[in-house]
Amino acid sequence: MKARLVFLLVGLGLFIADHWLAYAGYTHRIPLVITASQQVRIALEWSAASGRMPTKPEQQQLLDKAVVEEVLYREALRRGLDRNNPAVNQRLALLARLLKGEESLQATPDEVESLAQEARLLGLEDGDLVIRRYLIHQMRLLASLQPTSEPSLTELQGLLKKHQSEFMQPDEWDLEHVYFSIRRHGRQAERVSRTALDALRKGVQVQGADSWPSGSKESGLTTLSASDTFGPELATLLPSAKAGEWFGPFQSRYGWHLFKVTAHRPEHLPELEQVKGPLLALWTRAQQAERFESYYPTLRRRYQLDIEAVPEALWTQPLHALRPEAPDVPD
Repeated sequence: MKARLVFLLVGLGLFIADHWLAYAGYTHRIPLVITASQQVRIALEWSAASGRMPTKPEQQQLLDKAVVEEVLYREALRRGLDRNNPAVNQRLALLARLLKGEESLQATPDEVESLAQEARLLGLEDGDLVIRRYLIHQMRLLASLQPTSEPSLTELQGLLKKHQSEFMQPDEWDLEHVYFSIRRHGRQAERVSRTALDALRKGVQVQGADSWPSGSKESGLTTLSASDTFGPELATLLPSAKAGEWFGPFQSRYGWHLFKVTAHRPEHLPELEQVKGPLLALWTRAQQAERFESYYPTLRRRYQLDIEAVPEALWTQPLHALRPEAPDVPD
């Protein structure tokens, strides 16, 4: 809790300082170059994941994202977020031990600091993707922090309505269930289940059914859970099943099943209290995104952007030849 409070206070201080600097005007802008190699590497990495090369609009989106991440990374380094940072030091200690070829990759707390210092002297921090992503995340979090009040119930209700497709509860059924095990009845299981169905429809109590782990009643079954447990045929027929009537049999991996619908609850939005936690999380993320979009231009104005033209020959280079270079970070 104390660490989170310190992080919040530091973030607030940086936020105020940057807004003051933005008002006063930067005395100089820091060069930020997106190299041709970086652009090709980003496109090829995207292609490796998607199976095709990005279109022009997609390339622009990737480039815009790369600029944002580069600004955040440089700001994190400029502010010293990598210094005296336990997560970064642990990563650097691991890299140092890997470089030394040591059998044990675990370092004691006393060893971590000295190993991290060795790793920095060797330049292992520069270009390490794990550290880079961590620092980008930390800087984005700092740029999103700002004291705020809790949303009102009216705001949460509006948020629930706006995102109702995400919170909509599917149709649910309560079923009575009779089960005949293949293990016990073998090849006769289907015939026995059909005979039992006829008896149940006549109101005759069935003898010789097998026990099911959840008993003779299924509560809150959806088409998805029905398909997962009893097979897709039941999931397909369940919406048209008439309440109070036995139907089946349905084969699953376990045996044969007969069902009767005892209750049906149509698709519906849950009560606000039932989803208040997820709604608060959604509201917080939205507020953080808005604050970041508002604050990011202040960070961006510190840098003079230069995007290199990409020679055609670079598109034939392998990914390992396009490794990003570590930026120079001025004081």
